[in-house]
Amino acid sequence: MDYYKWLTEQQKIERKEAQANEPDKTSNNSAAAKKEQKRKDAEFRKQTAPIRKTLTKLEEKMDKLSALIAEAEEQLSDTSLYDAENKAKLNEVLAKQASSKSELEEVEMDWMAQQEVLEQMEQEFNQS
Repeated sequence: MDYYKWLTEQQKIERKEAQANEPDKTSNNSAAAKKEQKRKDAEFRKQTAPIRKTLTKLEEKMDKLSALIAEAEEQLSDTSLYDAENKAKLNEVLAKQASSKSELEEVEMDWMAQQEVLEQMEQEFNQS
């Protein structure tokens, strides 16, 4: 569930390391070369904006689903829910928990697929 947060942190660290290594290459470049690099960076950000926006939406959805699952689990910890007169409520909470877990799994898979696309684009950009 927190894999996407860990992966995002790892990517930030990798980008910082890559940027730390870049100044050695670009410090001797002319102003025109720096301007060209800024243009390329801006173009890349523009190309990846839809993917990054999708990732943000998926992350928000994962957070909401995680909260729903936690809420259902909290309700399930109430022993009175297991009394015979609360059977309908118990079934409702179990169904909510199951559907939320299923949807969360699908959203996580979508997030990972989009993350891979973004990583591939970043690799291609950094190699050019």
